[in-house]
Amino acid sequence: MSQILELEEHLQRYWQMDHHRNPLLSSTLDQVQAWQKLRMQKTHAVLFNEPGHAKLAAYFLNRLYGSPEFAELARELERILFRAKKIERIVPDNALTAGSTGIALALLAVELDEEVARFLIKHELDITERNMAHTYKTLGQDASRHEQMSQLSTLCYLVEKYVRSAMLQTAFKMSRSVAYRHNFKLLYDFIAEGFDAMKTIKSMPKFIEPFCARELILIEQVRSGVPNPFDIAGDPA
Repeated sequence: MSQILELEEHLQRYWQMDHHRNPLLSSTLDQVQAWQKLRMQKTHAVLFNEPGHAKLAAYFLNRLYGSPEFAELARELERILFRAKKIERIVPDNALTAGSTGIALALLAVELDEEVARFLIKHELDITERNMAHTYKTLGQDASRHEQMSQLSTLCYLVEKYVRSAMLQTAFKMSRSVAYRHNFKLLYDFIAEGFDAMKTIKSMPKFIEPFCARELILIEQVRSGVPNPFDIAGDPA
């Protein structure tokens, strides 16, 4: 399947989500994602504050998770679909693979959090650590959250490989002016910022493996019903 066709599938998934037609769900989803961002900043504070990690941490929080520009990116993708052959000529295929993978990951985060938001509304629950732990445990999202971490790890190693390719980087940079001229700015920037963030990481395993490990610990603590499941003692391994 071409990357453009995969982007089309992602787009269809996105516009089928209920929060587009439900203002209360949309507002609650925003609150869930804001809480999650603060929780991740706390959980991974040591890792995120290590030298060279700031850009990738920001990319995780602002692009792959709850991006305020995601709806506009989706609208841009709609325009792209009508000019698929042109975008495939403009942007290198490997870069499109990275972009499509990143968008799929961002969509999965929205889908999971929309389910959380729907549960909170149904049961009239405020967004607190106790209520969020109860919600996650009741919904049983363990498998999907594990898949989320697997996809994130795959994306990071995939993009890291592309970043090391001087030929791809040169071709991608050369496509910038053409992509902008044809109004593919958001898609180009989404990919470019990922590449730029990866360049700052000296050792991808030392970033992504502790990140995923701590997230998986939280998932298990929630599933097991331990007190204060969002707290983890010690620094990342």
